[in-house]
Amino acid sequence: MNKKDLYLGLSLLLCGMLGSSCAQRETPPAPKNLLETLPEIIANVNGEVITRQQVIERFQQARNMMGHQEHAAQAAQAANKPDAAGATAASHQAHQMAQNQPSSSADQGAEANGAAQPLDPLEERTLLRHIINSTALERLKLQEAQRLGLSVTIQAIDEQVRLIEQHSEQQMGGREGFEQELRRGHTTLAEWRTELRQQLLIQQLEASRRKILPVGDEEITLYWEKNRKKLSSFWHTDRLDQARDRVRELIQQERWVTARTDWELALVNGAKIWVDRDVRQLFLTVPVDHTH
Repeated sequence: MNKKDLYLGLSLLLCGMLGSSCAQRETPPAPKNLLETLPEIIANVNGEVITRQQVIERFQQARNMMGHQEHAAQAAQAANKPDAAGATAASHQAHQMAQNQPSSSADQGAEANGAAQPLDPLEERTLLRHIINSTALERLKLQEAQRLGLSVTIQAIDEQVRLIEQHSEQQMGGREGFEQELRRGHTTLAEWRTELRQQLLIQQLEASRRKILPVGDEEITLYWEKNRKKLSSFWHTDRLDQARDRVRELIQQERWVTARTDWELALVNGAKIWVDRDVRQLFLTVPVDHTH
């Protein structure tokens, strides 16, 4: 099972809860401004609403990231320095992590390079559907974290902020430069901290799920023997009893790729999700995105 299955599963679940009208597969004419046509309430996930404003903000953030990456790639190509694109894009690492969005943007590209390439109607609908999907899935994970009593301390958030500030000294000219990048991404430092807390909470939840994946002693031994030379050099030990826990974690990380998707789909299938009947067209008229 992969990401395509997850998003398709969410789409089908939404349609199933809305009734037989989802079977109508007529493609409506593309609106002049898709965002302006969105209803005030996009969806409801186990009693928590996803609003039009929340979706628009994330859409703008995604478009900003896209434009910035496009400009960074063009600048790197012009300078004939392939690594420059990655270095420039790194300045947005913190914001991208907080928003949990695909790397994207056009507005910053416009600021830096005159004009951004607009999205065609299909690209716009595909991005918007991804944002609605990922926002709904994020809500489900946060609800699950709350159900399990997980929490993130202020100290943990402050430590992450400190690390980002250290990074920003090199990439963005210090805290002022970092806050300027956040403003360009249509968010504030306070909003970013809230998003950071949510992402740390989701990371904690996923780590707890990954650690309970079963791994037998025989599997650990076989994995160690197969990768012994590399692992013993990396960990500076040739004794399995000293590396057993780390080998178990490596196996769990490899299995998590598939297990995560299964777990996410289970969250979706067990949820009460409602979506506005106009918004559901995004799930019917846009081809499944194989990249997410």
